[in-house]
Amino acid sequence: MLNSVSNQQDIRERKVSRMLQKTSRSSVQQLLLSNAGQRSLWSDLPEVVESGILENISNAERKLQEAIFEIISSEASYLKSLNVLITHFANSPKFTGDFAVLCPKDRCTLFNEVYEVRVCSEKFLHDLEYRWQETIQLSGISDIILHHAKTNFSIFIKYCSNQIVQDRTLKRLKSENVYFADTLKELESSQACQSLSLHSFLMLPMQRITRLPLLTAAIISHLPPASPQLTPCKEALDVLNSLVRECNEATRQKERMEEMVTVSQTIDFRGLKFIPLISSSRWLVKQGKCTKISWKENPEKLTFGKRVNKQSLVLFLFTDLLLICKKKSDDKFAVVDYSHRNMVEVSELEPSHGIPGMGEHSGFPAWLTLLQNSENKTQEMLISFTLESERSRWIEMTSSIISKVPGEKLYETWDCPKIEMISNHAQLEHDEIALCKGETANVLKKTNDGWLFVEKCSDGSKGWVPEKLTKEVESDHKRSKNFKQRYQFLKALSEVNQTEV
Repeated sequence: MLNSVSNQQDIRERKVSRMLQKTSRSSVQQLLLSNAGQRSLWSDLPEVVESGILENISNAERKLQEAIFEIISSEASYLKSLNVLITHFANSPKFTGDFAVLCPKDRCTLFNEVYEVRVCSEKFLHDLEYRWQETIQLSGISDIILHHAKTNFSIFIKYCSNQIVQDRTLKRLKSENVYFADTLKELESSQACQSLSLHSFLMLPMQRITRLPLLTAAIISHLPPASPQLTPCKEALDVLNSLVRECNEATRQKERMEEMVTVSQTIDFRGLKFIPLISSSRWLVKQGKCTKISWKENPEKLTFGKRVNKQSLVLFLFTDLLLICKKKSDDKFAVVDYSHRNMVEVSELEPSHGIPGMGEHSGFPAWLTLLQNSENKTQEMLISFTLESERSRWIEMTSSIISKVPGEKLYETWDCPKIEMISNHAQLEHDEIALCKGETANVLKKTNDGWLFVEKCSDGSKGWVPEKLTKEVESDHKRSKNFKQRYQFLKALSEVNQTEV
């Protein structure tokens, strides 16, 4: 009896082993087709059920297998949708050829990166598929994810950066090109689209790259603490999260650049020295209205001596620059004056009956000081905002950060010291940065125990360095600091003189 049971157990184990090592099983894409395009759970796959493996693994191991297979099956489903996007839309005869309803430039904007994205997915799925064909009890795919995240997924950054232009082009074509709109409606009604629009298909790559970190994190959550897969899986997750941040930054950068192009077309410098506004490091931070208050003395014509003059202004604050403009038309602005952002001060002024024109309905006043304006002079003006919160925001936007940690100094990227290394510094801790003698960096934080958190000028990398290995060099921050000290000294001297008079 015992021999019979033992023989049956041996037969079952040999059957499971053969099923696990079978190399001619259906591909993941074939499984999708056999399941009407819907993804299956790993535990519901016929080969998994027939192997009997579900009887021999724990619930925790089953959840791990489900998480791993989810990446493989979802990549297959994603590639299937990309193929619909290319074959049904991008390669449609109605979008290509001599009689296309889409010009080559617009077609390139909509679909150019889609082909590269598909190649990326094909390479990724090929390696995932190979692992699936090796054994149905997946040993881990973190090495595959890590390899492709490092070498193959950079196309997502390029694709995401084009998303804004892509969306705008699609909206313009749908509203202005009736032939395109009719053709698109016809294509989207096809059963191949499963009620999804072209816009939904174009969003797939962005959705995929943001989902991959979540799927990878799900694998990590089911790995045992001592698993050899844990370290490479966490590394893969770090690379994926970094990639998502790069995609988001590329999208923001493109959006900012588009906005800068639009803003620059509305600005007229008139007789002032022209400043090229479009730059990869400059974008619009805040735009708002205020009223400039001034007085004109004309004793010959005015009984009361002074006439209050109010002028509506529009302030454009960029990352490194403030433009003070007056409105010429609905979409045109003439520059009255300008100054670098770190040469601007906005300070609160409480309403006072002693200042002509500053009655109770004059809004919320503030002093706007340009330490070095367009003519390299110090210029002061009294301005007023309609809301107290608006005044507070402008004061905050032009002020340095104040740390809550005693002895610590924080610096904005638009107003920070610049240092040069006087000696080499090797990275000893993970949060430090290696810098060679002569290299320069911008200081973002300074502690009271002699450490600087810096951003390397050459590549933007960040980390800590000892202050004793650095020296401060000439910078916009240093010049601004000198101007502010000089202005405060002259202001204090003027107040003393007025008091004596």
